[in-house]
Amino acid sequence: MADPKKLLTAVLFSVFFASVSALAFLLVPVSPVTAAAAASAVFLAISPQLVMLIKGEVIPAVLSWSAAALAAGYLIGWEGSFFLFALFAVFAAGFLFLERTRLKPAGRVAASAGVWTVLFMVFSRGWSVFSGKPLAGHLAGRLRALGALSIGAYYDHRFTSVFIEGVEGHILRNIVFFRENFTGLVIAAAFAGSWLLCRDVSLKISKMGVPPAESFRMPESFIWLLLVAGAVFAAGTRLQFSEYLHVAASNAAVVLLAGYLINGVALILVFFRGLGFSPAVKWFLIAGLIILFRGAYFFTAAGILDVWFDFRKRKPEAVK
Repeated sequence: MADPKKLLTAVLFSVFFASVSALAFLLVPVSPVTAAAAASAVFLAISPQLVMLIKGEVIPAVLSWSAAALAAGYLIGWEGSFFLFALFAVFAAGFLFLERTRLKPAGRVAASAGVWTVLFMVFSRGWSVFSGKPLAGHLAGRLRALGALSIGAYYDHRFTSVFIEGVEGHILRNIVFFRENFTGLVIAAAFAGSWLLCRDVSLKISKMGVPPAESFRMPESFIWLLLVAGAVFAAGTRLQFSEYLHVAASNAAVVLLAGYLINGVALILVFFRGLGFSPAVKWFLIAGLIILFRGAYFFTAAGILDVWFDFRKRKPEAVK
């Protein structure tokens, strides 16, 4: 017999993180990078059920996941809830298969991200075939409607036309960036979300052994890939050569920059650890900086500079 308290906790946990998908969507006009960072947290929605399944508690896992899907329908809409929970249910099967392999923790995270990316791309392709419109285009259209409502609210409150034009231009640029770099943002969110999920499950099932975020560091050679992708993107903007190559370079740069963003977050976590902050305070501050103050740019810059300056050797001594 399933423990009602345990089931309720799992349902609330799943609903909370599934609802972050709505926040991520609303953040796209503000900052697509911040939206992708928020979307990575959605992967935690399935964490309680995965722990149950690994422990052999199949019925409680199915019951809590079904109840969470029904509850989330009222918060993020029935269509979005159905697709989100169905995709993650399939992803859970792939995750459990990978959990039984002999992959190292880093390999398991990468493979999980690959499984999610393939599933999402198949879903996106299916959407395009049946609806006649790419998924990225469909989402961009809804974002434009959302932006129009926001601009209308500014007019209603009698903001100056100069201010409104600036906001409108910012929103439109971000929506275009989102549409052109949709694949790169999905892959970046998949890797970050897979690590969050694997780490959370690892804390509850020690045999998975996923290391903490502080240990993450981008390979030094990847900086050259970033420079090449940036050069191809810049040259494509000026010389107007192959559009596909231009878009591929742009998406590759987004994925690599996301890696350096995580590298920067790892650096900040190392410094926070030296100052004696608790894990909850550390992640609260980081999330606040990314969502409210565009800290993603600062973290990414720190992650790139770490290639040459190795900031970890300069971290403060731990507070006793």
